[in-house]
Amino acid sequence: MICRHRTIRVVLLALAGWSLVSSCGDDKKNPATPTNDPPTACFLSDPSTGTTETVFSFDPSCSVDREDSTGALMVRWDWEGDTNWDTDWRAAQVTTHQYDSEGRKTVRIEVRDTGGLVAGMWDTLDVGHANVAPGACVSVAPDHGTMATVFEVDARILAD
Repeated sequence: MICRHRTIRVVLLALAGWSLVSSCGDDKKNPATPTNDPPTACFLSDPSTGTTETVFSFDPSCSVDREDSTGALMVRWDWEGDTNWDTDWRAAQVTTHQYDSEGRKTVRIEVRDTGGLVAGMWDTLDVGHANVAPGACVSVAPDHGTMATVFEVDARILAD
């Protein structure tokens, strides 16, 4: 019995995300598995509490992604936390919102990277009743007179 030994040479070449493997003249191209990690969603609200007259500011610039800059990330907002998105996808930038009703509001954000991966987060804010000055009603009788006239003044605060 004759044994033949065969020498196999393996050459690895990494170029632009591709690996080229050569073995005995049989070339195979195997794409390297590029990794795309999902972004991390984050936002800051200012102020954290307010009234129905408050214009809240929401800043998503703390959202990050390993592969993309913050400017390349897209965000969308759900102002009531009801999973109905109130905005379309837009560039991650400061946005404002004013609530027309009182209560504890759950604000949700989703952040999408250029690879299509999405991450989300939520936070709550308290929206209270706007402090409105009370109305007043004043009546004077008689409506004119002299220095000797006694005037009767009736002042009432109107309730809302």
